[in-house]
Parts: sequence; C-alpha cells; structure tokens
Amino acid sequence: MFRTLLKETNNSLSGCHCKLSLFFTFLFAALLLCPVTVLANGPVPEPGQPHDSSAGLLFGLFFFLFILFIAVSGTVLIEFLAAIPFRLKPIWWVLPVNFVSNLVFNILLFIFVVLAEVPYVVYVPIGEVIVVAVEYLVYRKLYPKDTPKKILIYTVTANLLSALSVLLGWKLIFS
Repeated sequence: MFRTLLKETNNSLSGCHCKLSLFFTFLFAALLLCPVTVLANGPVPEPGQPHDSSAGLLFGLFFFLFILFIAVSGTVLIEFLAAIPFRLKPIWWVLPVNFVSNLVFNILLFIFVVLAEVPYVVYVPIGEVIVVAVEYLVYRKLYPKDTPKKILIYTVTANLLSALSVLLGWKLIFS
C-alpha cells in the first residue's frame, strides 16, 4: 500500500506541488520555533523580580505542545471527514493542507492572544477568514478539475464545522 501511495504521489506531483510542500515545510518550522523560543527563554525579568524555573518553562512547553496536538488532530480529522461528501480526488491532499493551516493558525493564536494580548474574539474571526482564503487558493491549485464554487463551498463548510466543534469542545470542557 505504501508503495502504491508513494508511486501515486510521485506521479501526481508537479513543480507547483513540490514548491507548495517546500513552502509549507519552511513555514511550519519557522512558526513552530517562535513560541518554543519564547517559552524556553521566557520574558526577561525586571531586576529584583523572581524568574520562573526551567521546570516550569518545560512544563509550559509540553502543555502547549499537547494542546496544539489535540487541536490540530481534531480539526484535521473533522475537515478530512467533511471532504468525503465533496469527492475531492485525491482526498488525502486535504490532510497536509489542513494540518499546516491549522498548525499555523494555532501557533499564531498563541502568539497574538497569549503573548501580544490581542482579544480572542478579534483574532479568531480574522484568522478564520484568512485561513479560508488561503486554503481556497491552495485547493484551487491542488484540485484543478473541481469547480471553484465546489472548492469554496467545501472550504467554508469544513472550516465552519471545525470552528464550531472547537467552540463546542471548549464549552464542554470549561463549563
């Protein structure tokens, strides 16, 4: 099965897809290093102020990565399942696109909401609109045989489903 998938991947990849994959890999690495660096170093304390222990920073890093893993995994699964009725071929392209876009969204959520103190209700709607726009453009390149209307409907539907599931999940956890 792996050989078939690898062969199909090699046959279906064009120069555009390779460049897109390379771009997402570098973007993922760069964005992952931002919060890790902040968590590892922490803010510089004022003279005479206590500094957090490295154990506390390490715990914060693992907690951040755990929450990030849960959020990204759940959203990728929901958006993959949402793609099934739309019959996108090959459907597995949905996985890396959603993985990268959700990972970037959540890392930027951490940076803007936690570190820069941008209100959650400001960041999320703006971020979701940007995610839908970027995913739509990426899917247009990956699925040229599908109509732009079909891709737009899928992208909006999948992101609405995943956003609503996250909101419902947070409500269930914290109420």
